[in-house]
Amino acid sequence: MYLRVLFICLCFSFSAMAQKQQKFLDAGIKLIGEEKYELAIGELKNAIAANPKFAESYYQRGRCYLNLGKNADAKKDLDKAIELDPKRSTYYNSRGLALENVNDTLNAISNYKQAISLDSNDYQPYSNLAHVLEAQQKYDAALQNINTSIRKNSRENSLYVIKGSILQALKDTANAINCYQIALKNDSNFYGANYALAIIYNEKDNYKLALKHINHSINSDPKNPEGYVEKGLILENTKDTLEALKNYDKAIELDNGFAFAYFTRGSYYQEHGNSTAGIADFTKMISLDPNDADAYISRSECYSDTDNCGAAIQDLEIAKKITPNDPGIYFQIGICQDEIRYYREAIENFNKAIQIDSTAGEYYYSRGNSFYNLEELELAKKDYFKALKLDSTSAGPYFNLGNIHFDKKEFDLAITYYDTYLKLEPKDSDALVNRGICKNGIGLEKDACADWNAASVLGSFEAKENIKKFCK
Repeated sequence: MYLRVLFICLCFSFSAMAQKQQKFLDAGIKLIGEEKYELAIGELKNAIAANPKFAESYYQRGRCYLNLGKNADAKKDLDKAIELDPKRSTYYNSRGLALENVNDTLNAISNYKQAISLDSNDYQPYSNLAHVLEAQQKYDAALQNINTSIRKNSRENSLYVIKGSILQALKDTANAINCYQIALKNDSNFYGANYALAIIYNEKDNYKLALKHINHSINSDPKNPEGYVEKGLILENTKDTLEALKNYDKAIELDNGFAFAYFTRGSYYQEHGNSTAGIADFTKMISLDPNDADAYISRSECYSDTDNCGAAIQDLEIAKKITPNDPGIYFQIGICQDEIRYYREAIENFNKAIQIDSTAGEYYYSRGNSFYNLEELELAKKDYFKALKLDSTSAGPYFNLGNIHFDKKEFDLAITYYDTYLKLEPKDSDALVNRGICKNGIGLEKDACADWNAASVLGSFEAKENIKKFCK
């Protein structure tokens, strides 16, 4: 009789514990649906306390941590869920997301594959695997997985956006657009598809369509700062610069930790001559993302614009450590060093830029300028000719070749180069003055005065003095 009573009491106790645990679990799941993740964690903590052997409670709390960006906590809970119930596909899929978020790509892929092996009809592990493979630039494998995911669930709009992104990476823009449009047939306000199409049409200079789609994106998710940044970029292309700035401001207002918004606004300020404001925004971006080389490069350009080459070089040296194989960084360091008359050091950096990329004419032109400033004229000429071979429309080399012959009083040759230069840059008063001096030197006084008159109209003091002295 005693054993029977004990058994009944135990059954009642287990039943009460299960009911209590289920009550907390249901409350937690309801709060997850309302995106109240912190509150949900409290309910799920109680569910785990009521029954620490129930895997689902750990899984649901892991989902909360995932949505809050607490990936280490998410993984810990998902590890426990899998330990208690190792046959649930969704547990491995979610753990894959946590691992992917901390850049543990190999283990993320392993978890997605394990999820697929446990439930081959679940579309989510295929789409997550496709996303990872796309990031690894394994586009064919990514496309295969996203196609499988779509076959499993053809009504899920996000899958078409992922497929569109993969197709864009494969340079198949037409079919990418088709994928985004399929998503919009199901939901005309779907954020991801509208956002992707806005970017495509902006790149194609179809700003009307770009604005249409970005406005749909913003309407569907007005608290997402990315939409406002992209709208700002589109508006800049339409020359509506004040509205563009308002959109960048709005993005930062919504999320003052959104690094790219500071980068785009900083670039806006830089483009419009407000280098001080640009420096402030790039500095903020660097504080949020200290490993972004572009932020240092852009801030260095602003420092250069404010004649602070020392600070510019410091930023470029940091960028060089982040991306040591970027020739543009060495080139920019060389430009700054040339500007402060460190010509030998500039040449060393131009050499490094050319070593990495020997197809950029501007690298040879700039190295030629440093040689010119050192009066190593034959080396300068060699670089100018190389620059012109790579880009015959580049004006600068013609001007400096003209100067080299001008200094040697080889006026006929100098005129030849100035002629070509002025076809490309017809309003350069310095070139007009110099060509006028050359023409005057070989007896073409009338033609010389014509050049000086043209330069005088452009505001050249030297031209006006030459007119007084030589032109009657």
